[in-house]
Amino acid sequence: MKKQTKTIWYSDPLNDDFAGTNIDTRTIPADYRFVDDRPLYKLAAAIVYEGIVRPLVTAFIRLRYRQRFVGREKLRSREGGAFIFANHTMTAGDAFIPNMLDFRRKNYIVAGPDAVSIKGIGLLVKMLGAIPLASTTSGMAAFMAAIERRFREGATVTIYPEAHIWPYYTGIRPFRPTSFRYPARLGAPVYALTNVFREKRFSRIPRVVSYVDGPFFPDPELPERQAAQDLRDRVYAQMLERAKLSDYEYIRYRPIEEKT
Repeated sequence: MKKQTKTIWYSDPLNDDFAGTNIDTRTIPADYRFVDDRPLYKLAAAIVYEGIVRPLVTAFIRLRYRQRFVGREKLRSREGGAFIFANHTMTAGDAFIPNMLDFRRKNYIVAGPDAVSIKGIGLLVKMLGAIPLASTTSGMAAFMAAIERRFREGATVTIYPEAHIWPYYTGIRPFRPTSFRYPARLGAPVYALTNVFREKRFSRIPRVVSYVDGPFFPDPELPERQAAQDLRDRVYAQMLERAKLSDYEYIRYRPIEEKT
C-alpha cells in the first residue's frame, strides 16, 4: 500500500473515535418525535431529501471518490424493508452512500445523538433520515417503534455497528451484536455494506468501492439474543472478506503499543 499521509495511534478499537467533530452532544428528550407525521414537515422533508440533497450529494460522492457499487442488485431486487450494516469509515460519505443504494425507497440511518445536536442543522439531518438513539429508557419504546415502522413501510435502515468513525480505515473493527437484535426481533433481512479503498491515479484521495452482500436472515429457531449474535458473526465474517480488497492505506492505524 502506498501514499499514506499520516499514522493514527489507537488504544481501544471498540471505543476510540477519530471523527474530530467535537460536537456538544445534547440529550434526546423522552418526547422526541422519532417519526413526524405533520403534513408540512413531510412535504419539506421530501423536497429537501429527494429534490435537493440526494442528487447533489450523489454527484459529489461520485466525482470525489469515483465511487461505485458491486452487488447493489441484491438489495434492489428485494421488495419490502431491510437492514443494512456498514463499516464506519467516512465522515460525510457514511451519511449518504447508503442513500445511493436504491433510489426507489428512502434510507434511514441510526445515529448517535450528536448527529442531531449541531445547532441550526439538527432538523435538516433528521429530514435526511437520521434516527438518533434514545437517551432515556422511556424514549427507547418510541425509538424502537420508529425503527419497526420504517422497516414495515419498506424503507432501509442503516446501522454502523462499529459505532465510531475511523476515516479511511481498511480493516473491520470488532463490534458488538447489540444492534443486530432489531432485525432478529423483526425477522428482517440484513445486508452487509463494506466500503473498501482503492488507489486512484493522480490523487491521494482513494477511490471507494462499496460491496453489497446478503441477504442474511435471522435464525427463527434461536432466541432473540442468540439470533442477533449469529447474525453479527455472519455479517462480520463477510465484511472481513470484503475488506481484504482494499489496496490503498490513505491513513495508517496502528496500536499504541507499537509506538513505544
